[in-house]
Amino acid sequence: MSQTTSTRDLLIVGQGIAGSVLALSARSAGYSVRVLDRGHSPSSSLAAAGLVNPFILKRRKLVWKAIEHVQEAEGFYSEWERRLGHPFYNRHPIHRLVHDVAEWNDWKSMEVGVDAGIFHGGMVNSLPSGAQLDAPHGYFRVQGSGWMDVPIFLSLAKDYLIQDDSYSEETFEARRLEISPGAHRYNGLEYRHVIICTGVPSIEADSGPRTPLFGDLPFNPAKGHTVDVRVPGWGLKELIHAAVFVIPLGEDLYRIGSTYSWHRLDEVIEPKEVRRLLDDFESICPMGYEVVKSRAGVRPATKDRRPLIGSLPDKTGCHLFGGLGSRAVMNAPSLARLLLKHIFQGMRIPEEISVLRYH
Repeated sequence: MSQTTSTRDLLIVGQGIAGSVLALSARSAGYSVRVLDRGHSPSSSLAAAGLVNPFILKRRKLVWKAIEHVQEAEGFYSEWERRLGHPFYNRHPIHRLVHDVAEWNDWKSMEVGVDAGIFHGGMVNSLPSGAQLDAPHGYFRVQGSGWMDVPIFLSLAKDYLIQDDSYSEETFEARRLEISPGAHRYNGLEYRHVIICTGVPSIEADSGPRTPLFGDLPFNPAKGHTVDVRVPGWGLKELIHAAVFVIPLGEDLYRIGSTYSWHRLDEVIEPKEVRRLLDDFESICPMGYEVVKSRAGVRPATKDRRPLIGSLPDKTGCHLFGGLGSRAVMNAPSLARLLLKHIFQGMRIPEEISVLRYH
């Protein structure tokens, strides 16, 4: 279904995970959109592992609003797999490698928790697939988890938006946006609202952490690496969380990750970071492997690890949908719905994720 309205409801800048989910959500709700993107080059989303994990596993606690986010994500991705005609979301439990008896007892005690119990899949001594890992204390099984093939999702979303006359491949220049009450103009076209979803590229590197249209915000971008390896005959079928996470890709391929660093914030692959991942992988994998591919990207994280969402009162109709960080796949559907209700129905953005908490 193409759009013919002369003034569109939304100009969405960026077609990474955040922008894609927001655009698809808006179209489902009947709003007219145009998405601007420079063609995913570079894109932190393409380097993302795409995990959906309701726990902060190292701290043995649920993430913020885990139940709401996981349930919304399940429904959203199931619907769009059907509408796009191709699978991209893989529903698998995570097996957290338990390091000692004390950790085993901590996880065991959470089985009856009101909230954590929803995602508590019990304690197991071995993996259903029978794959061998160095795990003498067994595993904690996380339910409600999974992973998304991010490049496939972004490609499918882009194709849909192109067919919908909702996509333009170009670089957004904030200075060319004409802001005025009622409707904004960009490149000769009118939009009722503008939403910035460009993640780290929205930060002006030459002047510090400033975001176009929004000024100073507490972004704390973190660079991360993932590595694809081939392990012939291993047979692992479970998502593993240990010194590294391990995602089975099929045909003896596995994705391992992820590193965190706050220097050299670019997409250049750093051999020492790759080596660190491989050393950690060797500590749990008893078999030989070969490296197939390495990736690097910069996560649009914030200092308090919470998203930055909402509008500024002095720029009517200009909004930010950013800071989703490493949990973007899990959080984006519910946060996109919240932002759309904020824009079109006046729903309040909770203070803990509102861009206003820093103004």
